[in-house]
Amino acid sequence: MKVCYVTHKPNLTGANRSLLDLLDGLDRDRYEPVVLVNRRGPLLAELKKRNIPYKYALIPPTLNSDNKVLDFLKRVLNSVPVNRLCVETVKWRLRQIRPDLVHNNSLLCSVGMQAARELKLPYLCHFRDFLWEDHHRKLLRPKRVHKLMDDADVCISISGTVKEKFQPFVTKDVVVIQDGIHTELYDLPVRPVLRGQEVNLLMAGRLHPGKGQLDAVKAVELARQKTDRDLKLHILGTVGDPAYAEELHAYVDSRGLDFVSIEDFVNDLSALREACDIGLTCSYSEGLGRVTIENMLASLLVIASDSGGTLEIVEDGKNGIFYKTGDPADLADKILWALDHPDDCMPIIEEGHRFAKETYDCRTYTAKVQELYEQVLQNH
Repeated sequence: MKVCYVTHKPNLTGANRSLLDLLDGLDRDRYEPVVLVNRRGPLLAELKKRNIPYKYALIPPTLNSDNKVLDFLKRVLNSVPVNRLCVETVKWRLRQIRPDLVHNNSLLCSVGMQAARELKLPYLCHFRDFLWEDHHRKLLRPKRVHKLMDDADVCISISGTVKEKFQPFVTKDVVVIQDGIHTELYDLPVRPVLRGQEVNLLMAGRLHPGKGQLDAVKAVELARQKTDRDLKLHILGTVGDPAYAEELHAYVDSRGLDFVSIEDFVNDLSALREACDIGLTCSYSEGLGRVTIENMLASLLVIASDSGGTLEIVEDGKNGIFYKTGDPADLADKILWALDHPDDCMPIIEEGHRFAKETYDCRTYTAKVQELYEQVLQNH
């Protein structure tokens, strides 16, 4: 079976990292993957490593922007004539590839869905984000996208909370399949944490208001005022919102917060995670929470906001600790509690590590997706 995967950006943020995990787990004797991308980017190097072919097509952005010039350009790219041109290029590629199934890696790949529908190819739509709640973005052509979603042979959601957001626009039942990851790549042995004078906190993810990096900075700043421990915050992430990234840097610089480091995201965080004690998830509405799972696997104490898909991963006091979303003071209190109770934190870390390894293995994830492929082809 040949499956064409359509992705809207060639980056290595969560959606495409999850796509790579899926591709890694595919039964290559049974499935032949091909990926459609809209331009060059770091994703292509990862596809080459895996010997997975890719082709280019015109895949326009489907979300608005806060930048007026960029928003205007996006609206032009989503206009009827330009969308028609993009759909035709995708159809041309699909005729070349001759797939049995088209898997759109995000609902943002609307031209992939439209091209598949017009060619009468079975297609899937994968819901990976809330859009507004996590990215503060809206669909430029919601009616068009909602219709394409509803016409899909099946829609997959990465969490129950994301399903709740989009189920009203889809007549078929949305299937929830939580992402799996290569647990062995992030697995670090459980070790004593929170014991030294220096305590390191890690936060990984795009620099974007919805990710809550500024809340983390303010929380650690508050916590440092109430302890003699040397708290250090490591923030890693590509810039998702330039204005927010500037605000974040300006806050750190203006207050002389030398305990905060802000670096570009790197694929392999294992060395840094091994040197850290606490992994933070401060998102206002995470679709699932891949970084939370990675932190559990790395045997960090997970402290996370009580919102979105994180609610489906963290059980407060059992495999992680919740704080009130958007409340730096409450986050500071949870950090201080952890500093004062290292022995009580160890069972939480151990359970998080066990839970993540048993629940989010990519082989289980891939098997469920492959089963859906078979069902779609049988019913088409």
